Amino acid sequence: VESLNASEKMRDLFDAGAELLRKTLPVVPDDLRANAEYMYYLGFFLARCSETTYNVKRWYLAKSRLAIAATEAEILQYLDELEAIAVDEMRNAEATLPAVKADSRLGWEPSMEYMCDPKRLEWKLRQVQRVIDSELRPYRESLRFNHDVP
Repeated sequence: VESLNASEKMRDLFDAGAELLRKTLPVVPDDLRANAEYMYYLGFFLARCSETTYNVKRWYLAKSRLAIAATEAEILQYLDELEAIAVDEMRNAEATLPAVKADSRLGWEPSMEYMCDPKRLEWKLRQVQRVIDSELRPYRESLRFNHDVP
C-alpha cells in the first residue's frame, strides 16, 4: 500500500509539473516555443507513465483480492474495481497519444526501441478492451450459474 501511495503522489506531482509547463506556453517567446512545447510534452508523458505505474499497482492489488474473494459480493466488487482501473488506463493511453504523435522521441528506449508510440498505444487500447470483454465480463456472467446449485 505504501508503494501505491508513493506512485499516486508521484503521478500527482508529474501532473502538477506538466500543468505548470502548459500554463507557461502562451508567454514563451516564439523563438523558444518549440523547445518549450517539447518540454511540456515530456512532462506530460512522464505524468502518463506515472499514471500507468499507479494503475498497474492498483490492478495487481485488486486481482490479488479477487483471487481470494469468498463471497459473490466481494467478487463483484473486485470485478467492478478491475473494470474501472482498465477504463482509467484506456483513458490514460488515449490522453498519451497526442504527446507521442507530437514528439516521436517520447517512448523511445535504446535497448528496446519504441515502447510507447502510437502503434503500441493503439495495441494497448485493444488489449485492455479485450480483457474487459473476454475476461472480466464473462467472469461476472458466470456467477449466475452459482445460483442454480442446490
